[in-house]
Amino acid sequence: MSSVAQDSESRARLISAATALFVREGYKGTSMKAIAGQLGISPPALYWHFPSKQDLYLAAMESLLDTFVEYVSAQVTADDPRTQLRQFVAGH
Repeated sequence: MSSVAQDSESRARLISAATALFVREGYKGTSMKAIAGQLGISPPALYWHFPSKQDLYLAAMESLLDTFVEYVSAQVTADDPRTQLRQFVAGH
């Protein structure tokens, strides 16, 4: 596996672990130390990928929003605008 793929995989794991903690503990209740502990790495290792907790939080929110948009978009399959709106609302 290339180093780019490994970095991408590591970043995705960090975002996933951080997202779970942010959802469960909230932003203020989640520390970089807790995220690192969840992953079994040192807190400074997190800073290799994210310069701050805020940057990691923003990446987590972006990932959640991307997943949400993909899901809702997949639910809208009709050609008729009214049906599309119903499908969008149901998917939401």
